[in-house]
Amino acid sequence: MNKVQLSLLTAIFIAMAFAPPSYGENAKKPKTVMMLDIEGRHTYSDGCKIALDVQSRKDGYVYRLQVNSQMYRGNVIVHDGSIELEGIPIKQYEYKLVNGERTNVESAPDYGLWFDVEDGRLSFQNRGNPMAYFVVFDDCGDKFVTLAKEAPGSKGQ
Repeated sequence: MNKVQLSLLTAIFIAMAFAPPSYGENAKKPKTVMMLDIEGRHTYSDGCKIALDVQSRKDGYVYRLQVNSQMYRGNVIVHDGSIELEGIPIKQYEYKLVNGERTNVESAPDYGLWFDVEDGRLSFQNRGNPMAYFVVFDDCGDKFVTLAKEAPGSKGQ
């Protein structure tokens, strides 16, 4: 064995010795997503009327969301402790100074509304703050919205 081969073998040995194991108790385990109780009707009526219906399908969840007179439909993506309703436009604004005056200028919208899920309630932030301003639903003036799950068989709004 020549010096080059010996150096190469030594380098491989050192790399293997200090590499993290890829088996046993340190192996990467698949991430589990906690089960969320999201199926059913969720409502909110303080300041504006919101009704969210979530249904389970064999390939995931779908939603129908009504905010006052606006209607949205689409897929639900389940995350760990939260859900995302695909396709809902969120108006984004950039903070700018125009002629010495602070102004929020509308930029390209983002899509997808995220809800935190906790104890059968779905919560989202409808409006941002002055430095990071956004609006989800213009006709709903509330900054924070929490939808409560209706009992099965109860009449919706």
